[in-house]
Amino acid sequence: MLRVTSIPVRIAAPMSFIFLMCISAHVSAPAFSSLAGTLGGNEREVLIKFQRGIVKLPNGTEGECLFNDAEITALPITQALRDRGVESIRKAFPDFDPENAHILTRKGDLVPRTDVSEVYIATVADPASVALLVGELSELDGVSYAAANRVKIRLHYTPNDPLYSQQWSLNNAGQTGGVPDADVDAQEAWDITKGVPGVKIGIIDNGLDCDHIEFANKVGGDPDTSSWIEPGHGNKVAGIAAAIGDNSEGIAGVDWHARLHSEALFPEPGLNDIYNAVHSAINAGCSITNSSWSVDYTDMLIRSAYDDAYRANLLSVAAVGDNDSDLILYPAAWMNTVMAVSATDDGDERWAYSNYGEEVDVAAPGCLMPTTSPGGG
Repeated sequence: MLRVTSIPVRIAAPMSFIFLMCISAHVSAPAFSSLAGTLGGNEREVLIKFQRGIVKLPNGTEGECLFNDAEITALPITQALRDRGVESIRKAFPDFDPENAHILTRKGDLVPRTDVSEVYIATVADPASVALLVGELSELDGVSYAAANRVKIRLHYTPNDPLYSQQWSLNNAGQTGGVPDADVDAQEAWDITKGVPGVKIGIIDNGLDCDHIEFANKVGGDPDTSSWIEPGHGNKVAGIAAAIGDNSEGIAGVDWHARLHSEALFPEPGLNDIYNAVHSAINAGCSITNSSWSVDYTDMLIRSAYDDAYRANLLSVAAVGDNDSDLILYPAAWMNTVMAVSATDDGDERWAYSNYGEEVDVAAPGCLMPTTSPGGG
């Protein structure tokens, strides 16, 4: 189940914490305000990673082909696909070339990318067959991985108050009734640096309002696609990270000069779409990505994308979840490659709804913080 939760804020070394913190703060309201889950992706699709040589599409095939036209060398796999009513099959990443699959790191090094050349998407006639097919394929030789290409999305309310005086997370003077100085010392950091344009933050969410006055001339990638549910979630995430400061408008972000790169997953992402979004952020030259969503299980394809980001020297920051549980959700739970951030409140205590556990890398201000809304708010 994919669950959009909060915005991770990360505190690091003096010169870099200003960029990392801005991405990691959770900006969720209490769990009772969460919106109903919405399924994304195609309900009839199964994503399958075969071992090399198991599947061959007809020569000249681009995109999808009928199941009967595909050559499958393993009889048990063929039988399972046929019994569960597979109608067509296609490569999930048709442009992937394993011979030239490398990532250029920000240091100029070439590192190998996870091989997804044998990942396919099979479409069944009946959505009820998806779970059965996944279970059967997972037990067969020749199949490395199988999953429904469909995820459940849940967005949570985020605040939109534009007043800097209420941004306790940056400078807590007790203005919200909390503990003075329970903040990230942003004003002290701004005496050292207010950020640099060379930092590009990838916001993997539901798009940004590219014309927002707080993001003037600093946004690339996908526009806001969020009218379907929780309008402007990505916009609010980005405002905490990098709203322009000292411009007499709205709020101040942590990094006033960082550029923003938008990857709009929603409204209907499949697992391959999440993979592509992470790789698009890598290719766009992002220094950091923020993932304000989570899945309840460890998905191999999504994990491989974050592994690739790690190899490319890109910092991936993710929320740990916001249902007051000791279960850290994914991707935050992938401790070796993703930075897991939990939330504190204005009293310098764990936010009541923040998840917790040994996987947490850092806790930082993360609730009831004003930020930017679509349309200029």
